[in-house]
Amino acid sequence: MKVTVMVFLLLIMATGCSNKEQMYEGIYNGMGAMEQNRRTENPSYDPITAAEQAQLGYNAYKMERREILKKDNSVNSE
Repeated sequence: MKVTVMVFLLLIMATGCSNKEQMYEGIYNGMGAMEQNRRTENPSYDPITAAEQAQLGYNAYKMERREILKKDNSVNSE
């Protein structure tokens, strides 16, 4: 677990010097990697189920989030 946290922090520091979008993508991917590591440590881990629950890529997440926010804004403005 300590190694995972260290990798996550290094990832944040490495991307922190670049643009904001890359930093967000690094955080998103780092959190996904941490979640995947947590799942594999579970004795009842099933790789088939894990593949079905695979995390969206950052760009797909960003597009989905944008659509949700657009719908939310249109509902609130009515």
